[in-house]
Amino acid sequence: SLISGYAKAALTERAESMLEEMSKSGIRPNAVAYNAVIDALSGTAEEAEEVLKEMRRQEVLPTIVSYNSLLKAFAKAALPGEAERLL
Repeated sequence: SLISGYAKAALTERAESMLEEMSKSGIRPNAVAYNAVIDALSGTAEEAEEVLKEMRRQEVLPTIVSYNSLLKAFAKAALPGEAERLL
């Protein structure tokens, strides 16, 4: 997806913006779109967790990829307690 491309190119803000634009225009993002943004935010654990929370609020079920990406974010941020809480 386009969001994945932005995420892979380290254009995190653009990936987040695309996700928001989809929602505002009535297009419901799926787990793949959310996962791309969570993965792109792996350097900022709090923001990545907020995207996961938004995913749940929108009634999109997180996948193993969602949780793996968030665990990666917690590991990069040296937050083992948060990682344990997630499990």
